[in-house]
Amino acid sequence: MKVPPPSHLFTSALPPARRASLPLDPSSTRRSRASALMLMVWAILLMSLTVMGVVEYVGYSVAEATQANAEFRNMGTTASVLLFLPEGAVVAHVGDSRIYRQRGDFIEQLTFDHSLVWEMRAAGEVSEESTRSGLIPKNVITRSLGPNPVVQVDLEGPFAIRKGDRFLLCSDGLHGVVGADTISHVLADERQSLEEKARTLIEAAKNAGGPDNITVLILQV
Repeated sequence: MKVPPPSHLFTSALPPARRASLPLDPSSTRRSRASALMLMVWAILLMSLTVMGVVEYVGYSVAEATQANAEFRNMGTTASVLLFLPEGAVVAHVGDSRIYRQRGDFIEQLTFDHSLVWEMRAAGEVSEESTRSGLIPKNVITRSLGPNPVVQVDLEGPFAIRKGDRFLLCSDGLHGVVGADTISHVLADERQSLEEKARTLIEAAKNAGGPDNITVLILQV
């Protein structure tokens, strides 16, 4: 659904010379700015809802496949989607795959893991030491696409974007065995291309045991 712009943004049909001589109405200028801001908010909202709808549809399709074929029973997957808008980056997310933003030497995780250990830590039920001890299995996820036709999709953002920012989308096959400091060091290395960075991270995960599938996608603004 397209949101029509306010008509007063296109009301003047006067010739350019006469239009330039008209006195400026401050209240009209404020209304125009407010309308432009409202349009921007609506654009972000509509695009974000579209991304959420796509992820929800994929979840429904996976669930439908699991019910139609016994070989796919209990099948599930995670999803992390990154959308770039003029106003910033929007993230849609289900599961324990992650999206990071590397800015200079600083790395930030933009997603929240839908895993048992993260949920318990967020609820204050376990300490940081307990999570590092390995007593709580890290591979137990609390939300994924597939088990149920309807899934709750997290939507975050918009996050500010700067030239030079690097975004990493990865599965737990990488972040589960390679620490954030190592990931940040690779992403910040100016000597490697984006493809070389991805290969370096994949090799690091393999050298750490590679217990799960390793998916790595790197983008730079």
